[in-house]
Amino acid sequence: MASGMDANEAEVQSRFRIFTEKPGSYGNGVEEMIGASGLWENDEAVSNVYLNRTQFAVGQGRWAVPVKGAFTENLRGVDIAVHSRSTNVIGIIDTDDFFMYLGGMSLAVKNVKGEAPDTMVTLHRRKDELTVEDVTKTIGREMRTRYLNPQWIEGMKRDNYGGARQMADFAENLWGWQVTVPTAVDAAKWQQVYEVYVEDKYGEDLEAFFNAHNPWAYQSMTARMLETVRKGYWRPDEAVKRKLAAEYAVNVVEKGVACCDHTCNNPMLNQMVVNIISLPGVLSPEMVEQFRLAIEKMAAKDLDQQTADRKMLLEKLTADTKTTAPADPASMDKAEKDMASADAPAKAEAVEGYKMEDMDTQDQTSALSSSGVQWMASLFVLLVLGLFFWGVKRRK
Repeated sequence: MASGMDANEAEVQSRFRIFTEKPGSYGNGVEEMIGASGLWENDEAVSNVYLNRTQFAVGQGRWAVPVKGAFTENLRGVDIAVHSRSTNVIGIIDTDDFFMYLGGMSLAVKNVKGEAPDTMVTLHRRKDELTVEDVTKTIGREMRTRYLNPQWIEGMKRDNYGGARQMADFAENLWGWQVTVPTAVDAAKWQQVYEVYVEDKYGEDLEAFFNAHNPWAYQSMTARMLETVRKGYWRPDEAVKRKLAAEYAVNVVEKGVACCDHTCNNPMLNQMVVNIISLPGVLSPEMVEQFRLAIEKMAAKDLDQQTADRKMLLEKLTADTKTTAPADPASMDKAEKDMASADAPAKAEAVEGYKMEDMDTQDQTSALSSSGVQWMASLFVLLVLGLFFWGVKRRK
């Protein structure tokens, strides 16, 4: 096969640029970049997305002015990142919103300043009661009361396909916190996820549940745990790695590739899985070959070539990121000040959207002034009085 990137890798590169450079219609790009973990090997790529997509200033007649230099300098002075919660309805692991904003800021500060800030959550769910706690504590409590709780799992099972997907989403959002605030998700948390969902610690018959309703959710969960291992965030013992790799590979062979960003778009992970399941006693050589063939059929390319192409792409993306890094803060700030002092009305004309104005909804062609209304009322009273006296005279 010819060397160099093919159309598939070119498409992957295009997606990477969208993640890192283009303001999106949803979120700030951090959740997309973290999910596509096969596109980066260092969390600086994730914090760069946060900086590029959150750097825009608004005000004084201007809209979405890029001020990355000033924004970066402000982050250097951040010691504490805080999120405020006023409800229990939605947890901070329920959606990606929390880690892509609070976590994204924490990671950006870490990479800009060289030191991670204290990442805190304020809780004011009850009147006249306010508590502040480290996000590590919040995540731990939510995991115990929801996602590792057999009662929560039972509730999700009643929702069939949607419940299985919610379980997989939990693993994805936990991964988001792992990347953005690494100290908040320790090895014990992933070990607990493994024991509950792979080893079926509570006897929930999860294997039958996933196979019946959404086997690809289980494939996504096991792949995400393996990716956590591949990137060095979690270092479980060999037995756990082999079990995870076998579960993932068998699911791929029997159910097909789920094709989420961290499975079919991640040749590095799939190569690691092949290396693990090829060890004696993990899976049979026939099953190893079937897994490899399934991955190669999905990508229409040999797995070794997929891996080589991805390594080449990662090197290129890393080099491109370095060449497009912001200039020194002083020069960036000067450029931003020059831009901010430019003619605001001229810039404002280029902004598309709606302008709020005071509107007089009265019909100016027929509306009476207040004095006109008073005259009309006086004439009406005089007319009534005249009719009254005219009627009295006629009776006489």
